[in-house]
Amino acid sequence: MGYNPQGLMNIYEIIRRWHQGHTISGTARALSLDRKTVRGYIKQARDAGLSRDRPLDEEPKVLAALQRLVPADERPRPAAEQFAPHREEILLLLDDPNDPLTLKSSWEVIRHRHPEITASYSSLKRVVRQWKPRKKSTWRHEIEPGLQIQVD
Repeated sequence: MGYNPQGLMNIYEIIRRWHQGHTISGTARALSLDRKTVRGYIKQARDAGLSRDRPLDEEPKVLAALQRLVPADERPRPAAEQFAPHREEILLLLDDPNDPLTLKSSWEVIRHRHPEITASYSSLKRVVRQWKPRKKSTWRHEIEPGLQIQVD
């Protein structure tokens, strides 16, 4: 399984169960987490000074102590950082009214113009989807009954 950040309340629940004596496997199963994730948060809680020997403080105090265990909102995205300075150039290549390029061709042009870019084509696709979300549009063609046949 990949990167699976947990929110503050999930971390609190892991620590609360650990403090009550639940096993790592039981906690992981109950919270639908990997055992390694549970074990990691317990280790960090121990490093923060929490112990099974002492009673658990009130919830607000524990939450304040656990706040530093909450991962940042988003992991760094190196591909997005590589393409960001060239955003206007990429969008101009894609949206050129006279000769628009496909995304694959735009990627090749950008890589040729800027050799420092090492990100892949699929990374550019993901970044451009964030820059220009696609608009879904449908058109229903209405015709008179009996003029068209459909076969399943």
